[in-house]
Amino acid sequence: MKSLVFFTLCILFASGMMATHITGGEISYDYLGNNQYNIRLKVYRDCGPNNTLGTGFDDPLYIGIYFGNGALFYVEQISFVNAVVTILPFGVDNPCLVVPDDVCIEEAIYQVTVTLAANAEGYDLIYQRCCRSPIIINLEVPQDQGMTCSTHIPGTNELTGDNSSASFINLPPALMCTGELFQMDHSAFDADGDELYYYFCQPFLGAGPLDPAPATPLGPPFTEVTWADGFSSDYPIESDPEFTIDPTTGFLSGQPTDIGNYVFSICVDELRNGQVINTVKRDYMIQVVQCGQTILAAVAQQLDPCVGYTLQFQNNSSGIATEFFWDFGVVDVATDTTSLENPEFTFPEYGTYTVTLIAQPESSCTDTVTTVVQINPENPIVMGYELVVPLPCDTSRVFTFQFTGENADDVTWDFGDGQSTQGEEALHQYDENGDYNVLVTAYNALCETTITQSIPVSTNSSIYGLNLIMPNVFTPNQDNKNQLLRPFDPLEETILPADSSIFSFFDEYDMKVYNRWGNLVFDSNGSAQGWDGRTESSAVKGDTYYYIIKCSLKCDSRQYEYAGYVTLLEEK
Repeated sequence: MKSLVFFTLCILFASGMMATHITGGEISYDYLGNNQYNIRLKVYRDCGPNNTLGTGFDDPLYIGIYFGNGALFYVEQISFVNAVVTILPFGVDNPCLVVPDDVCIEEAIYQVTVTLAANAEGYDLIYQRCCRSPIIINLEVPQDQGMTCSTHIPGTNELTGDNSSASFINLPPALMCTGELFQMDHSAFDADGDELYYYFCQPFLGAGPLDPAPATPLGPPFTEVTWADGFSSDYPIESDPEFTIDPTTGFLSGQPTDIGNYVFSICVDELRNGQVINTVKRDYMIQVVQCGQTILAAVAQQLDPCVGYTLQFQNNSSGIATEFFWDFGVVDVATDTTSLENPEFTFPEYGTYTVTLIAQPESSCTDTVTTVVQINPENPIVMGYELVVPLPCDTSRVFTFQFTGENADDVTWDFGDGQSTQGEEALHQYDENGDYNVLVTAYNALCETTITQSIPVSTNSSIYGLNLIMPNVFTPNQDNKNQLLRPFDPLEETILPADSSIFSFFDEYDMKVYNRWGNLVFDSNGSAQGWDGRTESSAVKGDTYYYIIKCSLKCDSRQYEYAGYVTLLEEK
């Protein structure tokens, strides 16, 4: 039981020690004279919600001091008591951006003065810590990869005289904003005036999950971190343009494109007389976040594009904007603007317009948005159709339906017999004779508008032939009885389809009527119609007239000709 308790305590202790709160570090030194050096270790930790255990800085921590030949000299233990802790600035200088308030990175500076006698190979100063945050996206299994901070004190074989290392001047940023250009002076100071050269370099592994804060850091050589696919020391952050650092000035510039946590390292080499005598490395994890805007222009989406000429606009701008400017995009018109917050505007005609909204137009943080609106009639569909009935002698009962309207994206035909189809043209065969109520439905997808119209359709027994005769007397007295001179079938009232006339069965038809003196008083001019006893100007007198009719019937290839006399009786 005691063994189990001890094992459990060891697990809890190791878990706390390997907490993933460390976000970076760097080590440098100043020569004080008389073989004394002030070692300065900067450690960065996450003090925000990502540090779920609330883990603080190590107390104590350990710096391994190695001879330049790789042999351990001794380990310096440094207490946290005198460490200087600073919360890092966000590093966002744009006053128009709003950064998340839950990002927090702290820097702790541990310092110690040590005496190191001059030797031929010099010394390596080494600090190691595990483990990195599991939310880092540019490393493979980042929670299993630690960090090594190291720097070198040149020996007498490398340098004549003394050396203080370079030291980065500015604090690293706590965050970067995605989609925003980031620029920073990442230069260093060198008390000896050595030439400095800046570049992206490889972060090193250090320590491990089983010994996350080793009391004896391991000496060189060091193992490089394992990058995730698509990343490297030269391309550590998803960015466009890519991040670059000026090798002479240390000016860092780039624009991150994707949210996430990224590890990168920047090295500065010290050169004296053209030879590299030391390198200082800043190993750091940066958080790329989505920053808000102090002013954000936004227009509510147009929900209904079919409301006629007048449209009510909804201003969805956010932030501190209190003034607005709208331009409704009417070409060659200067009066299509307003400063109202939620304006209503009447467009001159139907069509597409690009509307512009500027939030806080006079501010340095002004924001502009454009939106395209579609102005359509409240009911854009124009209904229309044509019905082609089968010939009287056609026994197939196949009808042709043709949509002739406008602005319909789809047309559905319900034929009244349980069958339906879609399309602007439809053919349908009825199985039985009868009367049918056909429903045509036109749909406009843009306006989500539907119109349905009823079409009466009648199918009757096919007519194969007509027994046409001509009357010898007619009375055009408007009583609807024998008032037209025309061919007729004595049985036409029973054999003709409803709502049809004898004239619908003619294919070709020409009728001329002459008076007793041979003068033409009526000419159908090729159209199927009867004579109502009138000339173009007035009614004729009762008398005997001579007619000639030449015609052919639908479904019948023969030509017919009728000629004879007819008496027009006037009503007394």
